[in-house]
Amino acid sequence: MWREQYAELYNDQFNVNLDDSMTTTNYEEDLMGMSEEEIDKHCIEYFTESPIQFKARPGEPIDELMVNYIHEMRITIPIVWIKGNLYLIGSQRIQCEIRRNCLLLRVGGGYESF
Repeated sequence: MWREQYAELYNDQFNVNLDDSMTTTNYEEDLMGMSEEEIDKHCIEYFTESPIQFKARPGEPIDELMVNYIHEMRITIPIVWIKGNLYLIGSQRIQCEIRRNCLLLRVGGGYESF
């Protein structure tokens, strides 16, 4: 129904044929023509290395601990320093602190260990 409304608004730029959209019963077709094995292979290929390598800033204990955890846990999500104790971890801006030699991440109203 929403496709029909948008097609009217945007001069039939959208595919309005509702018989073809989202009615596939074949699971393989829902995976965009790829088998689960092919998708797994692509995911392993894309996510075995971090797209952005984190580099510790000299003299920053949070960065040094983070580098240790990244190598120890083989973390592949991108981590980027923003400012102060604020880091972009994946797609989340997260404040980090060190307490008792443990790297803590501000989550909600409290902290979680890295």
